[in-house]
Amino acid sequence: MPAPPRFLPPEYLTFVTSRTEEGLPFVCTLYMALIIKSVLARAQTQFNVVVCGVAFMANHFHLLLVSQDPETTVRFVDCVKTELAHAVNKLLGRRKRTVWCSDYDAEPIITRSCAIAKFVYLYTNPQAANLVDTIDEYPGFSTWEMFLEEEHKFTAPWIRRFFVTELPKKAISEQDDLALCQQLRDKSTDSHEFTLSPFAWLKCFRIPEGEIPQIKEEIIRGVRAEEAKLRAERKFPCLGAEKLRRQPIDLKYTPKKYGRKQWCISDDKDLRIAFINWVKAERAKARETYRRWRKGDRSAEYPPGMFPPSFPKLANLVPQMCFQPI
Repeated sequence: MPAPPRFLPPEYLTFVTSRTEEGLPFVCTLYMALIIKSVLARAQTQFNVVVCGVAFMANHFHLLLVSQDPETTVRFVDCVKTELAHAVNKLLGRRKRTVWCSDYDAEPIITRSCAIAKFVYLYTNPQAANLVDTIDEYPGFSTWEMFLEEEHKFTAPWIRRFFVTELPKKAISEQDDLALCQQLRDKSTDSHEFTLSPFAWLKCFRIPEGEIPQIKEEIIRGVRAEEAKLRAERKFPCLGAEKLRRQPIDLKYTPKKYGRKQWCISDDKDLRIAFINWVKAERAKARETYRRWRKGDRSAEYPPGMFPPSFPKLANLVPQMCFQPI
């Protein structure tokens, strides 16, 4: 069965997941967290995307975004992937190596319950992977602490590509980690601000801002309940924060399974069917628009949330004299 089409309707909460082709390069070090922060802040400054949640694992990341302008959302994700790929290759001393899988999942969330469930999923990924017991112990980058606090901003130095160099050792000590972070900060003369908007998605479901405390508490309870469930089911001890911090950046790993792409994320069957039918109708409009483009009518607009191909080249508009023999 073919994968669902990429469709990012405006004003929808969207769950984005991207995975590396191989390896576990996004180690739980201070320098990697600094680079991730730099890339996120720079990308958000360029594309002004509303970010509600972020979590990085060693070989993938999750983003919860409110897709206002689909094209801008895609450019934001592409920017994050591109800059992180350059950083990883520089750190590993490689040239022109593919880091990410070519495509990524971007699935609209269409029910409130699923939105809350995805926040819980986002912040229990490390626990489910048996890395740590609670999200508070996870040394990798996530926005969990920002979610808990009232202040949802940070300023990160702009770490340009040529600031990043090959690591002398692929697993570094805490002292060397701190020193590398300081070197990167010292090289940077510019900075960007990143803003987390953990409850911007409420307007997508017409939930009043007065319910923010209740929603926040519901997510926290969900995270703690999932942690307790995982703790009860766990057969082996967690790897632990200290071992995660010492892991080398060049560990070998090839993913064995991938999640199935979905049209949308919903626990309401009727809503899911209605959404899929709507997407199919929008695809039909997109095909008709492209047909008109091919005939030279470029006044037709592509449906919002769809991604148009480039304008077709119209050979019949080229002067015929160009094809006359000399």
